[in-house]
Amino acid sequence: MFNLTEIDKKIFNFLLDVKKYFNLNVEFRVSGGWIRDKLLGLPNDDIDIALSNMTGTDFVNYIKKYPNKNGIIGKDYQVALNAEKSKHLETAGIDIFGLKIEFVNLRSETYGDSRIPTVEMGTPETDAFRRDLTVNALFYNIEIGEIEDYVGGISDLKNKILRTPMDPLKTFNDDPLRMLRVLRFQSKFNDFIIDPKIIEAMRNPEIREAYKKKVSTERSGPEIIKMMSGKDPSKSLEILFDTDLYLSVFQINKEDIHEDGIKLDQKTKYHKYNLMTHTVEVIKNLNNIMLSNNEDPKMRGVMNIAALFHDFGKMKKGVQQPHPKNEGQMRYIGHEIESAKMADNILKSIGIGEEDRNIVNKVILYHMAPHSSSDWGNKGIGNFLNKTSIPGKEDKYPNLWKYIFYHAQADNMASQPDNYDDIKQQQMFNRVNDFINKPSGKFRGSVLDGNDLMQMFPNILPKTGFIRDFMDIVKNLQYDGKIDMTGVDEKNIPIQIKEQAKKELLKIVEQNDLLEKYTMEKKTMFQNWYKKIKLSQKEDIVFGPSKQNHKYQTGERVRDRRKGLAIPQEYGIIEKVDGDNITIKWYRKGKKDPIREKFNALEDSIALNLIVAEI
Repeated sequence: MFNLTEIDKKIFNFLLDVKKYFNLNVEFRVSGGWIRDKLLGLPNDDIDIALSNMTGTDFVNYIKKYPNKNGIIGKDYQVALNAEKSKHLETAGIDIFGLKIEFVNLRSETYGDSRIPTVEMGTPETDAFRRDLTVNALFYNIEIGEIEDYVGGISDLKNKILRTPMDPLKTFNDDPLRMLRVLRFQSKFNDFIIDPKIIEAMRNPEIREAYKKKVSTERSGPEIIKMMSGKDPSKSLEILFDTDLYLSVFQINKEDIHEDGIKLDQKTKYHKYNLMTHTVEVIKNLNNIMLSNNEDPKMRGVMNIAALFHDFGKMKKGVQQPHPKNEGQMRYIGHEIESAKMADNILKSIGIGEEDRNIVNKVILYHMAPHSSSDWGNKGIGNFLNKTSIPGKEDKYPNLWKYIFYHAQADNMASQPDNYDDIKQQQMFNRVNDFINKPSGKFRGSVLDGNDLMQMFPNILPKTGFIRDFMDIVKNLQYDGKIDMTGVDEKNIPIQIKEQAKKELLKIVEQNDLLEKYTMEKKTMFQNWYKKIKLSQKEDIVFGPSKQNHKYQTGERVRDRRKGLAIPQEYGIIEKVDGDNITIKWYRKGKKDPIREKFNALEDSIALNLIVAEI
């Protein structure tokens, strides 16, 4: 048994007073997680009241009519119950002594082809058996002050086991979403074990098919978020992967991925584990890192989601490429792009908001970058910080770089754990952190804006892309300490700082003859580009009657500079190289599906030399 708090007692006594005043034929039972957590010694003020012989809406109406309610009740509200509509299921809530209390009648359910049941008034026993887990099926009878257990929930709490009240095949076939709820609670109570019968049922192809038919993707979103925000989601995800339930939950078409799916043998010298074990280990490590650093629980959940999907692109057919030098090994060039795309589509389908998706995509796209950060100078660090910031959200998420480094640390620990170097990892982290604390690191933009540059170079058209190029040069000068950024505020840049930046920029422009690249006359501009192209062809393309010895490789990540740097650049991946013929798959903003573009190394050499490799 457990002790009631003073607020518990006040609420329960008030309900009994309302019942007595109106002489109602109703019984009150607290249901679900409140009893579970009380028995586990955990705080919980989420009180749901199960009513006999009356709907929640009817009882809340009586509360509103009760004369002695001043200072006790607040506003009432409707409760959305997963779109389950029935005249016998009218759920409502109201604030009592400052807590939101929800009321719903005891019920029994009958399922057909849909996960939305036919609902009727029920008894405590029928209500208990319809629930997802025995530990969530306990009642506290307010009338007599006792716990009622119809399904063995107290015993399962003591033994720390998660078990369904009915045969799990029946429970999950009625409502397959309950499988995710089981995994979510396993993530929350990570020292509990799941009944082997539950896992066996999850493996059943008929149950997985029932999930696809009965569960809308947006219904799974809240369960996924709660699971990934749990104390330890790694065990739950291991089951999700091992049973192949992930294919149904994330709507992954088996025809689009490698036959081994998440259990893919990575076959690289950099990974000890297969893809499934590696992913689970990354999540376990990252979750522990976030917890040990007392990071925000919501951000921890978002980062765990990023870790979940960070290597999903490796499963995609065509991403796996035999290593050209190491026989028997594979490589996965550009897997970050495919992983980010898969993650965004999946998260969008399950109702994850754009802001969280943007964070996940940034982490996935740049999760490999910190692995080479030991080679970065100040320019490399500054460019990394710029690339990993979210436009318009820089102030809200100033430390996104830190979370990407956390992910890289977790990734390293799960790749070759025997060779993991904690000291080296910390040194790389400290270098970036030290840079950020310097004046040049705190200032992320350029001290010269577009207007400054157009005044400096009035004879160059903006469409040539010089503004973006020159701003990048100024940023690098700032990072290298060539411009004194001490105390400079982005909103109020001193004139002397701008003048210093202009002086340093002019030096770079003159030393490298950069003005020759930009001109108002198209003919001259084309001639200058053609000179550059001819120079690059001498190094990269050998002309002749045979196949071209060009620089492009399947899987290489590229960006399109044909429109100039002043225009947002398009990113893509080289999908196929067949002799002189090259196919690039572009991921263009605003386009749901990639766009393929084919080139010939000889005929399209000018265009190809404006398509550059991206790190």
